[in-house]
Amino acid sequence: MFCVFVFQKYRNQVFEGTKDEDFISELPDDILFRIISPLPYETLVQTRTLSKRWRELWKRAPDFCGTIDGIPIVITSLLDPFYRQTATHNHREVQLHFGHSGGLLATIEDNGTLHLNFSDGGQETRKHFDWRLNLNCRFIVPKAFSFGFQSVKSLHLTCVNHLTKEKVSFLTSYLLLESLHITDCKGLRSLFIHCSSSLKTLKIVNCLALRDIDLFTDKLENLCFQGKIPWLWLHGMPFLENVMFESPPCSDSCRPSLLQSLVRVVNVKILTVSGWLFTEALRIRPAFIMKQNILLKNLKELRWIESSMDNLKIDTLILFLSICPSLEKLFINMDATNYDTPVETIPAIYRDALTNKVKNTCLNNLRVIKFENFTNEHDEFKLTERLQKVASVGAIFLTTPNGE
Repeated sequence: MFCVFVFQKYRNQVFEGTKDEDFISELPDDILFRIISPLPYETLVQTRTLSKRWRELWKRAPDFCGTIDGIPIVITSLLDPFYRQTATHNHREVQLHFGHSGGLLATIEDNGTLHLNFSDGGQETRKHFDWRLNLNCRFIVPKAFSFGFQSVKSLHLTCVNHLTKEKVSFLTSYLLLESLHITDCKGLRSLFIHCSSSLKTLKIVNCLALRDIDLFTDKLENLCFQGKIPWLWLHGMPFLENVMFESPPCSDSCRPSLLQSLVRVVNVKILTVSGWLFTEALRIRPAFIMKQNILLKNLKELRWIESSMDNLKIDTLILFLSICPSLEKLFINMDATNYDTPVETIPAIYRDALTNKVKNTCLNNLRVIKFENFTNEHDEFKLTERLQKVASVGAIFLTTPNGE
């Protein structure tokens, strides 16, 4: 009806004007976009060839007002044209406003990555909630939904809260995901994820209230935590090989230590970890290391993050290396923004034993050691000298200057 209205409004002007006059181009962009938006997606894309002005017009994000119940419909409208598109490089966006309770910005990229970024409308919604995600549990997509759901391989969820979690859970049950990122879900307290297949990467960032996570998936290869580390309950996962633990200092006694988390992932091949986590864990449970209750026998590559490097931190690093007998590559990254807090002294009863363990550490397979972003030459020289004593003969030492 709107298109008919515009046509009738300008019909007389077109007939009365000269042949060279272009009344359509005089319309504002908002009107033009509303005229062309009902077109099939293939036709919509072709309008970009009309002129420079039309080149970006077709990509403008539709803006809707509604309720949380409208989330599935809006996302379907976003994915449907994406599924039908030809080989074009673009992304599509759609916005849904919930009124005072917030809104959603949904974006689909040409590589099949779907971003769902929720806002709280200026009212921080941090009510604690538990979240259960059953990925790919419904193999038949209903007719009301777009077959574009099957084209989504990666999902990025930001600021999901207790009001929007059910709608997101409903949508994810139809997605055949390979990658899932969950970010800034402030009220998320516990997370249960079950995926019958396909999920290979899980990344959780800055979910500060998250206390435990239960994972059932057979194909997971990469697991990343940035923020407070939760209790991990991992089931299966024979292919898990790349894990990252990067966490701020935490005084919460209910939180697990790094050692308790490593027990769950002892078979990983690549590990990234903040150095202070191990220092703190060592202070709390030194006997755990001395009795060799943990051994990362399959670890081939270690990425160690520190803010500075003194004698205590060097000893801590080498002690960690002692539980990695098969290590081949070591990357040490100096990051001034990394967490660094004063750590109490290791109990005297274990101090001498731990010192001897550091001295006796020998890594015959360690052949590549790389220093990244070191700014203190003295620290670099001191660390090199210590590592030469534990690495294999002929180990290669590399340096990446700060900022390169």
